[in-house]
Amino acid sequence: MTAKTLNPDRCGRTAMMLHASRICRILLVLLALPLHACSPAYVVRAGWEETKILWRRKPLSDLISAPETDPELKRKFQLVLDAREFASAIGLIPKGSYTQYSKVERDVLVWVLSAAPKFSLKPYTWWFPVVGRIPYKGYFEKKDGDAAAKKLREAGLDIYLRPSPAFSTLGWFDDPLLSSIVRFDDALLVDTVIHELVHNTIWIKGRASFNESLANFAGTAAAVEFFRASAGAQDPRTVSAQETFHDELVFAHFVDQTIKAMQLFYDELPEDERKAKTPNPALLAQRDAMFSEHAARWQSLAPSLKSGRYKTRSLRLNNAVLIAQRVYLDRLWLFAEMYELCGNTLERFLKQMLLIERDVKNKQSDPFNVLQEQIERLKKERKQ
Repeated sequence: MTAKTLNPDRCGRTAMMLHASRICRILLVLLALPLHACSPAYVVRAGWEETKILWRRKPLSDLISAPETDPELKRKFQLVLDAREFASAIGLIPKGSYTQYSKVERDVLVWVLSAAPKFSLKPYTWWFPVVGRIPYKGYFEKKDGDAAAKKLREAGLDIYLRPSPAFSTLGWFDDPLLSSIVRFDDALLVDTVIHELVHNTIWIKGRASFNESLANFAGTAAAVEFFRASAGAQDPRTVSAQETFHDELVFAHFVDQTIKAMQLFYDELPEDERKAKTPNPALLAQRDAMFSEHAARWQSLAPSLKSGRYKTRSLRLNNAVLIAQRVYLDRLWLFAEMYELCGNTLERFLKQMLLIERDVKNKQSDPFNVLQEQIERLKKERKQ
């Protein structure tokens, strides 16, 4: 039984349990659950949460034509459909994603947990089918995320628990537009839609950092291209997307520099100190002082920032925070360099990314190494 045919009024609890077994497999992807966590109780809860989203889907075209739909929502719905058309034109595969709307009961859909040792930038990871090891894990309820974070903290790890208004099923389902993201401003809404559609099109198993950084870059660049083409270079939404594009690169460099500085500190520590179950208080204080210095350095960059979204961002740093940020900002400047080599057009850029995906799958290569090789090749071709 598929989500499209499931009828809660007619199928009852038995059918819900049958559907939940399929939902559990999907949630292994969505929430990075270890296999043993798919207990009957969790299946019912997780299956119910995902099924509620699917049951509540309504076609955007119907809502746009309905006289009772709020005019601002109609405008946002049409914007999403236009973004889908743009995504198709540049080579993405939207499938049925974002053709429907689903109202959810809360703004935070998933709580995402990251963790890392006190003196290491190696992430704590969770393994699950289809997508491999992932340096984060999701929870529907904050109390569940808090409980998991408490256990990891008591085990001596840094933790970072953050809210997310949406997730992607990587094309397994036709992801609906959720009420938790339709409240975004226009530039961020288009950015988010394109970000998730990149996941539908390109996903390299076990390479979360590359996948997320690619989608993050492409979403932001797409918002710039989309509004420039549809509304002009001077439109406030185009300007907002360009400002975000600039500031994300600044922040990516900041995160990279901070990680390198902390890595040097950790590399100089004796191995027994790095791996000690109880951290040396003096070393821990030294580490935390370094984090405070880097947070202050970020604040000093405020005059160079253009987007209000980044100018007002304050940071409380630890290893888990740095790792979580790196997942979405890893070597973002390489994607920017490839984009420039592709004439600042996403259509050509995405063709290169698809070639990288194919090469990585065939040779089991590091996608960032392949990206760097492609950049060097294109540079040589440009000089010839």
